[in-house]
Amino acid sequence: MGSEGGRNIVDWRNWLVNGFYLSPIITLQEYLQHCIVLAASLALAAGDVAVLAISLRFISLIRFGVLSVNMAASPKIARAMARADHQERDRQLRAAALLKAPPAAIAAAVVILLAGPILSLFGPEYMQGGRALAWFAAIPLASALLGPNHLLLNISGARGWVFGISLAAVAALFAAVPAAGGVEPAAMIAALVYIAWELALFVVVRTKLGIDATVLAIFGRRR
Repeated sequence: MGSEGGRNIVDWRNWLVNGFYLSPIITLQEYLQHCIVLAASLALAAGDVAVLAISLRFISLIRFGVLSVNMAASPKIARAMARADHQERDRQLRAAALLKAPPAAIAAAVVILLAGPILSLFGPEYMQGGRALAWFAAIPLASALLGPNHLLLNISGARGWVFGISLAAVAALFAAVPAAGGVEPAAMIAALVYIAWELALFVVVRTKLGIDATVLAIFGRRR
């Protein structure tokens, strides 16, 4: 009863609801590059969109590292929060931050300093995207420094907050990026929208859960 081909489908309604609530954050986390390119393509020239796409490709490598660390740490963080073991929770947050924050900071610094030469490898016409690439470097850096706030909210059951803030960020991307009028402004707006999203989640986590998951805070607490 409630199974098909050996698979349990009794809770399919709950899975649909959970998927609905997770859709905006998945859009921002997994498909951010595609969202920015799609939004830019609504107004910018094809050459400008190509520059943005190439720049985002480089940043996706750094983002992959940050997201991978967050996903690997989430089960241990969830177990600690379920037991209300704050010391273990902070220990896991600290371990994750140590794995992602220093590499992300170094990689972002290298990208910012060498943005122009990096893009010139694809041709001189891509040199104009140097500043765009530098702006995009702030995206994984913000994720690494501010902590996995979306994970903390999802683990605690505050999915409504994550849904609302993430949906607003996606809407802001599609509203503001096409109106940017150029490669660098589009990259700047996209980066600032993403950083604002991270900051909004951070504020909710501090307010609702009383947790400060930023790198400075978790390393400043007693071990």
